Amino acid sequence: MYAPDYDGLIIRSGTKVTADVINAAKNLKIIGRAGTGVDNVDVETSTRNGIIVMNTPNGNTISAAELTCAMIMCLARQIPQGVASMRAGNWERKKFMGMELFGKVLGIVGLGRIGKEVAIRMQSFGMKISVTVIEISVTVIEISITVTEISVTVIEISITVIEIDVTVIEISVTVTEISITVIEISITVIEIDVTVIEISITVIEISVAVTEISVAVIEISVAVSLLNDETFAKCKKGVKVINCARGGIIDEEALLRALESGQCGGAGLDVFEEEPPKNLSLVKHPNVVSCPHLGASTHEAQKRCGKDIATQIVDMVTGKSLVGVINAHAVSHAMAPETKPWIQLGEALGLVAKACTGQGNGKINVQVTTQGVPVLLEIDGAVFGKVVPLKGNLLIYKSAQNPHNLASVVGVLASAGILIESFNVSAVLDGEQWNIMSIAALLVDLNPLRPHVKEVTQLAI
Repeated sequence: MYAPDYDGLIIRSGTKVTADVINAAKNLKIIGRAGTGVDNVDVETSTRNGIIVMNTPNGNTISAAELTCAMIMCLARQIPQGVASMRAGNWERKKFMGMELFGKVLGIVGLGRIGKEVAIRMQSFGMKISVTVIEISVTVIEISITVTEISVTVIEISITVIEIDVTVIEISVTVTEISITVIEISITVIEIDVTVIEISITVIEISVAVTEISVAVIEISVAVSLLNDETFAKCKKGVKVINCARGGIIDEEALLRALESGQCGGAGLDVFEEEPPKNLSLVKHPNVVSCPHLGASTHEAQKRCGKDIATQIVDMVTGKSLVGVINAHAVSHAMAPETKPWIQLGEALGLVAKACTGQGNGKINVQVTTQGVPVLLEIDGAVFGKVVPLKGNLLIYKSAQNPHNLASVVGVLASAGILIESFNVSAVLDGEQWNIMSIAALLVDLNPLRPHVKEVTQLAI
């Protein structure tokens, strides 16, 4: 996959967005996953590169819940085993004795969107619902903060400002001597290093004891093993387990041991630690019903997820909302109002640097700060009498101190049908000065200006 020019990617589960893809995509701003799981996206690299990762948390809720309910029915009545036996030409009514769901306890681990839908549907079968809450706490042991000093230098500079009034018929030039103060401020960003030492996960039982649960449904996506040898030993003998949430929540080796010993009476698995699974011991077990991750594989869910991710991206771009953002903790600072002036300043610096590339043998120095909006203070030591707002279309050129040069530039713009909105000129250094014009549109070609100026560039902010 190669996406250097794209601003956004919309993917499904089959596309892998690796660190190499992300680092090569220099313009990438958002990765939209049409679905819930983002295991196929390198979220850490995306966050480090300032890229938003977004999924569709609601798109497949109904489909996943219905598959979970189907798994419960299949385990209770051994429907897949009966189908396989019939296809083999057998008639084994006594072998596939099932159980009723009425009056049985359904334990749901994680009562989120899908868990709630499962509970609603299975209550109609007369099942009693038990809910398990997962508490995840993070203990931060070490935080180191480094703050560098802020230095302020005040320099008194006496400069000459040339005010020029341009009309169609005449050009008037006024030279005024003034004295201004330039304040240079150097700030180093605070560096914060946080080391997370311990993550603890607590399982809290609500409603009924685990020994009363006949069917346990996992509906929480956490990257830890919740069902292992210890938890299986506490369960009611013959408990049936369904996992349609995420692979790795159930210790597969422990599950196999529980199935072999009879502690677990059956398992319905739509997800695995490794997909597709290389070890087929569980898949081939006679008391296991397995599917190749079909939770969201319905026409309705796929259509809904595709529509949702497109809508969410449009809402984000238009500033309406941020829904389904996986790395919201990282991008929230970038969206904060107090951060926006600094983001604009960074963008302006980048655009000015890009525009000046190749000018003056690549050694042009500019001083930019922010005053609500980014403003330009000086170029190559030549200070502007008034700060120049870095916004709109700007024509920047260097020329000798000669009013005729300005007339020539105005003539070129007039020939191209481009209006001048504002004009700023710097102090004169060695008989030369920098000129910045805010213009209605950028010139298609700068070559007509080159005979009249020494250096010229333009940019749009």
